[in-house]
Amino acid sequence: MASIFERFNRDGELIGYQAQVRKRGYPTQTKTFPKKRDALAWVTVTESAMIRGVHQDRRDIEGTTLNEAITDYLAKESVKHGSHESEKYVLNKFLRDEPKLVQHGLTNLKKRHFEDWRDRRLKQVKASSVKREISILTSVIKYATRSCPLPINPLAGVCPKNADVSRDVVLRDGEAGALIDTMKKTRNPWVMPVYLLGLETAMRRGEILKAKWDHIDWENRTLKLPKEVTKTETERLVPLSSLAIAILKTIADDGDHPLGLFDRPADERIFGTTVGAVKQAFEHARDRAKMSHFHFHDLRHTAATETVKKGWHIAETAVLTGHKDMRSLKRYLNLKASDVAKKMG
Repeated sequence: MASIFERFNRDGELIGYQAQVRKRGYPTQTKTFPKKRDALAWVTVTESAMIRGVHQDRRDIEGTTLNEAITDYLAKESVKHGSHESEKYVLNKFLRDEPKLVQHGLTNLKKRHFEDWRDRRLKQVKASSVKREISILTSVIKYATRSCPLPINPLAGVCPKNADVSRDVVLRDGEAGALIDTMKKTRNPWVMPVYLLGLETAMRRGEILKAKWDHIDWENRTLKLPKEVTKTETERLVPLSSLAIAILKTIADDGDHPLGLFDRPADERIFGTTVGAVKQAFEHARDRAKMSHFHFHDLRHTAATETVKKGWHIAETAVLTGHKDMRSLKRYLNLKASDVAKKMG
């Protein structure tokens, strides 16, 4: 049974229409509209959905804004992901940069809202970066509407065309030294050891920053990454080179070290800094070295490529990077024909 009631303010002026649909087996549905025709349309659609048995109660999400959905996602879902720090950085920036957009209710979000945002972002970053941000926002909306999916995903079709996320960038001759020279001048003392460890272990930035002292097996020269730390949410052991061990021992040294670390508890993180701080300091150093094309994640590509150049079997490289799919690993091996020619003799 459907009903529509007029609503008046204290002065007796008509301010809208309250629509109500009641049907056995469903909770009463109520919604207010400024125009009667909108109320009639809603009643017709809602009652029809109930009769056909496809109605979904959207009251829980109708009052939820995108801002609230993002905040809830960061607090309850993202923290379970190995990529939490990266998601946190992207979403907090989105909240700061898009104050009007995030005030929209989830059920009021339209494709055009995100197309406008996408076009603004494409003037600031590459299409591949926008694609990654869209992927994170999609996860937010899916999580917020998990019990009552939206009939149309407002992010569907928003991804920019030709947004290829694969990269073919590794450190070339002289670039590693140039980066080290500029990092020596940064105010963040953690950037240098984080950078060097990334180059030696092929670990992701988030994995490095979440690693703890008790994850290290000094005798077997491995570092255990728990499943809640990795991107794939599976535990893995990272082999440590002699240089990686030396970097870690330097940080752990109780002596007078520039990092000022003394007697760190075994259960604390190795690096006392954040993803945002490392990202900012690394990018400043990179730009001063005139290497704006280079991203921190490219260290992972570089490390994987160098192992193959040294004669490692691809299966050994997979142990270092944690890849289980060899096709995915091959995307990280930025080898040139000249590299292969050198091995041919």
